[in-house]
Amino acid sequence: MVLAVILTLAINVSATRKYAAATKMIKVIESTQFIPVGENIDPSMVKSVDVPTQMAQGLETDIAAVAGKSVTVSILKDQYLMQDDLDTQGRDPGCVEVYVPVTVPGGAWVHGGGAWVAPGDYVDLWQKAVQDNPGVLLVAKAKVLHTVDSNANQTEPGKSAGATAMGSGVAVAVGIEIPADQAAKVVGPASQNNIYLVRSKV
Repeated sequence: MVLAVILTLAINVSATRKYAAATKMIKVIESTQFIPVGENIDPSMVKSVDVPTQMAQGLETDIAAVAGKSVTVSILKDQYLMQDDLDTQGRDPGCVEVYVPVTVPGGAWVHGGGAWVAPGDYVDLWQKAVQDNPGVLLVAKAKVLHTVDSNANQTEPGKSAGATAMGSGVAVAVGIEIPADQAAKVVGPASQNNIYLVRSKV
């Protein structure tokens, strides 16, 4: 009888310890909004939430540690931030972002790619042919950082054509990362809606 009681107590203690370990919580970082690829994280874009410890492997746990870093993939609203999703170096300081209008019917369509352009894609920027002047390659393999709709809101990749996460229309402009010393030759044609995009060859 005494032995049975001791065994029962031992089993209960063991079960209690396992339950405590399984329910132990740890703070991780969760996004409060859609964060496009390449965007530098501001503390207002994230928050700390509690999750069970066994679920926290590979997740970021410190807001101060992620602030100022850029994301290497687009982060959806309410998504946990993985350590592998962050670029510890941040955005290339030698580059600037130039927005290129997109007037192709249906929004941000890439010529020659047969697909919608999305943050993280790489494209070649071509100046449109004018009369007898052929098209000119301005910048090759430039990274797409953002797409915005007519309300200047970020569109969200992964949605159906024309759907947006934070806006109400199709993408009408594309933010592209360009070396600062090449930006001047893009800004002029872009302001005149004289640029089209071609998906870069791998």
